[in-house]
Order: sequence, then C-alpha cells, then structure tokens
Amino acid sequence: KSVISSLIGIAIDRGLIPGVNTRIATYFPELAQDPDPRKRDITVEHLLTMRPGLEGTSNRNYGAWVTSRNWVRHALARPMFAAPGEEMEYSTGNTHLLSAILSKATGRSTWQFANEVLAQPLGFTLPPWPRDPQGIYFGGNDMLMTPRQMLAFGELYLNGGRWPYGGRVPPFDGDPSGSRGSRSGPANVEQIVPERWVEQSCDGRERTRRPGNPAFDASRGFDPLQDRRYGYLWWVHEIRGYKTCFAWGYGGQYVFIVPELELVMVTTSSPDVSEERRGHRRTLFDMLDGLVVAPMAATRVTTPLAGTSAQ
Repeated sequence: KSVISSLIGIAIDRGLIPGVNTRIATYFPELAQDPDPRKRDITVEHLLTMRPGLEGTSNRNYGAWVTSRNWVRHALARPMFAAPGEEMEYSTGNTHLLSAILSKATGRSTWQFANEVLAQPLGFTLPPWPRDPQGIYFGGNDMLMTPRQMLAFGELYLNGGRWPYGGRVPPFDGDPSGSRGSRSGPANVEQIVPERWVEQSCDGRERTRRPGNPAFDASRGFDPLQDRRYGYLWWVHEIRGYKTCFAWGYGGQYVFIVPELELVMVTTSSPDVSEERRGHRRTLFDMLDGLVVAPMAATRVTTPLAGTSAQ
C-alpha cells in the first residue's frame, strides 16, 4: 500500500493526477448514478487516509470482495457509514481503487508505471503481481518485493524521496566497494518521490475510527501500536521517543524508518498464519525497540527531543 502511495505522489507531481483533492468520480463516472450522493465527494486523499466513508472490503468482507467479478465495482458499491473524511476504516479496497486510478490517469498498468518511475530508478525491476478479473494490478497486497528492494524503498523515504546511488541498489546488495552516496548530496542525486509527499505520508493523523471496526479491536489480543497514527498509506508511531514511519504488509512484512537515527529496518515473515494469532507482531516490535533502536539511541550525544542529529 505504501508503494501505491508513492506512485500517487509521483503521478501528481508529473501532472497526471490534478491533486489529492481530485474527486474519484473523475475516474469512476458510474458514481454519478449511485443513489448515495456522498460518494461523489470522495477524493483521492480520502482513499490515501482510509477515510472515504465506504464500508471496507477487508477482514470479514475480504472473501466476498476478492471472489467478486469486478473488484472496483464491488468496492464502490459498498454502503457509506460516514461522510467522506469523518472516520477511518482500513480497507484494501481503497488502495485497489487507487491502483485503478493510476491505470486510468497514466495510461499504463500500475505495474508498468511502478517499474518506470520507482523501481528501475532504484536499480531493480518488480515482477508482475496478481491482478483483478479486469486486469488491474492488486492495489493492496502481493507486490513480491525482496528484502533488499524493501530496504531500498525505505532508504528512499529516509532520504526525503531522493536517491543518491545513480540507478543502482546501494552496497547492501553485496557490493563490497562501499560506494554509498552521501546524504549531503552527490552530483547524481535524483528526486524520485517529491519531498513534500514523503513528509505528508509520514505526518500521521489520529485514527478517528468507526466503533466496532474489527481492524482496530483491542480485544483481539496484544497490540503494541494502540496509539499509532496514519498518514498517506504509511503508519506513524513512536518508539523510545523517536518518530517511526512504517509500511506494514500482511503477515509481518515491514519497512521501518526512524529518521532521527538515520535508520531503516526491514522484516519479512511467513504470511501463512496471521501475525496477531502467533504473537509475531509483538516479537517484531520488541526486536526493533530493544535490539535496534535502544542501542542506536544509546550512542547519541543528545536526547531524541533535543533537535540535533549528533551521533
């Protein structure tokens, strides 16, 4: 989902989508015939922040959605439970609508656009991932990125959307040369994702959410992220006082970014059993907290809130 967010930001920057306040009815004219007029007020930003007011397609509704004949039509047909922008309900249908918008706005498939403007400038190629019955690439799951590709994506966001490595994956791909670009700005730095978009993506809002939404039901077990916030398809949390922006994939696939520590950490996990049921989420966050952030923070001269980057 966070990759889809970056593609939307790039498309807006290139003038292919007018802006986040663009109504999605621009791309789905069938909404003009929908009996609920509130759907015509849904914007791209509402989808990015999971606030369109549409009943979601995730959790208990997921099976019916992915077995439907038309995923886009099914997502748009969900009843409204709130006015757009009022309440949050996490739904993969929202990001699939964004994938459909990307295809319509760019004239290319989401996969083609992702490789052209994001993956290849980072030095790799994304393989095709699953598509819906109409051929639209899945906007929420199964992007099939390797850990090194995830790390490159995280490094891109850590650098404010800039890539200083000249179209190649940095030395963590096994290259012993140590030719890692400087964040202070080598000559071949490329601004891939707009810096302002990176900032907005990690500027999380409080999750004013629908009561009883199972995606946020604390009774389901331990949740180390009860106070997490949500940006443009990125989660925002604090770990030991440090702002942490992270991409969260099903089953325990994470890209963690801690800007003040200049840290990117990636985890991959088997998605066969939900991470809640096996306590896996707690293990991952305990590892990030105790084994990564804590020792890195201990080497700092100043405190997290002192406003410097002294090491």
